[in-house]
Amino acid sequence: MLKINDFSAGYGNTQVLFNINLHIKKGDILGIIGPSGSGKSTLLRCLNRINEEDSNFYQNGEILLNGKDLLDINTPLHEIRKTVGLVFQKPCIFPCSIIDNVLFGLKFERNLTELQKRKLTEEILVDVGLFDEVKDRLKSSAQELSVGQQQRLCIARALILKPKILLLDEPTASLDPDTTNNIEQLVQSFAKKITTVFVTHNMEQARRTCNRVLVLNKGRVVQDGTKEQVFKAGTNPLFSSLIAQV
Repeated sequence: MLKINDFSAGYGNTQVLFNINLHIKKGDILGIIGPSGSGKSTLLRCLNRINEEDSNFYQNGEILLNGKDLLDINTPLHEIRKTVGLVFQKPCIFPCSIIDNVLFGLKFERNLTELQKRKLTEEILVDVGLFDEVKDRLKSSAQELSVGQQQRLCIARALILKPKILLLDEPTASLDPDTTNNIEQLVQSFAKKITTVFVTHNMEQARRTCNRVLVLNKGRVVQDGTKEQVFKAGTNPLFSSLIAQV
């Protein structure tokens, strides 16, 4: 589904990623782990080209989604970001109502009536387990929600566009254990429909949530395989030290 071939990237004189080769299959939940500064978030953000907002950023190589070159400068960025959604570590809530936060993703969908958009919004809020909590205050400010609710709202906003791939950049790093568990279960629940790439520092979370694991160190791939292969057969010294922390 998603192929990354001989991909390198960096900022100015600093190279962050070195010759990354990766094949992500449809339905994978790929966990990316590794030390801070290893290039995990940079790699994730390359997949929907958000790094290009930085004028010092550079990249070379290929990123192909079903054979289509995502790095083609002629492809509109909003089309890529509709297909490849991204949820950040901290909830990125817009200063508007709960329902308008979700509807924002549909602002360019001119073929849908307002009633259809409302129906889709309610359905996606049900999918992320948020509807029952907010159904009586959909027009209230999203900033009134708890951090965990805000993060699920951000996931809903990404999912309403029906992306093929969802990128999650440490989405539970600042959440309590119960909310973390809810989001992990949510990710697993839509695995049959959406491929997920999940950056995490929590290796136990990678064990629970992902079916594949990629280990990065200093911008290079250290290990790549099923979670069973990676956690049971890792031989790289860095990887062994990481495993010891679980």
